[in-house]
Amino acid sequence: MLALVARLFGFVVWLGRFEVNRELAFFYVYLQGSATGLQDGSQVRYRGVPVGRVIDVRINPANVEQVRLMLEIPRDVPIKIDTVASVEFQGITGVAYVQLVGGTQAAAPMEPKEGERYATIPARASRLEQVFEQAPELLGTVTTMMMQANELLGPDNRRQLGEMLVNLNRISGAIANRADDIDRLIGDTGRMARDLSSTAQTLDRQIGVLTEETASTLVVVRGTASALDDQVTQLGREVTRSLRELVRTVESFGKAADNVGAIAGDNRDAFREFANNGLYQFTQFVTEARELISGLSRVSTELERDPRRFLLGDHTRGVEAR
Repeated sequence: MLALVARLFGFVVWLGRFEVNRELAFFYVYLQGSATGLQDGSQVRYRGVPVGRVIDVRINPANVEQVRLMLEIPRDVPIKIDTVASVEFQGITGVAYVQLVGGTQAAAPMEPKEGERYATIPARASRLEQVFEQAPELLGTVTTMMMQANELLGPDNRRQLGEMLVNLNRISGAIANRADDIDRLIGDTGRMARDLSSTAQTLDRQIGVLTEETASTLVVVRGTASALDDQVTQLGREVTRSLRELVRTVESFGKAADNVGAIAGDNRDAFREFANNGLYQFTQFVTEARELISGLSRVSTELERDPRRFLLGDHTRGVEAR
């Protein structure tokens, strides 16, 4: 029994030494709203993890509109300069605690300002306080909606709504009475859609065939145009050669005419003598030559007609009677 008590005493001494040797940091938090539910020993959480406790709750001596909280947090907890505190509740009506949020890895550690004993963590309104702050605005919005609903459900609108329901009832009845017609219309519409689909498919096939034929025709036209272009080019070349030959021929005739003119100039006296004397003799020669040619033509005709008679004479005549 004494050994057990000694062990318990040693454990308590060890635990006390651990708590004494553990370094602690202290921070102030100034609340603008109520601190209802908070008391000495309330839990402090950092991102939901318990890290410390509240050791003092009192009105700020320097400003009676604020509540000052003193937090006790182990020094190894990284409280950064961008950390903020708020009062939250475990559930809607549960135990209050201080929630620390924020704090980025790159931010500097929070240290007391010059002349202050402890650093101050900025505070913000809790989610419940934010709801309470927005409650008047929310209540006003609800009131406005209720007034608009009352106006919407006023006597005139109710009468119009009733008439609308009556009309809808009539329309639904008419539709029910014409159910067969509607079914036939739906069937006709379905058949029309199928016909249109079939027509579209046929038209698509015809367009495909027409496209292929058009492509083939274009190929033929291109080939014909190419051949025609080649023929026109060849014809142009031949015409060009013919024109060049004609030009050369005309030039040759021009040179010949120049030569004839030169010869005529050199033999002008001989031509004049031929025109005065030789031309008359040449004319007589031509006349006699024509007569000779005419006689020869008759002889040739007779020779071709009956060569024997032409050479031996006419032996068919009898002896003349005396």
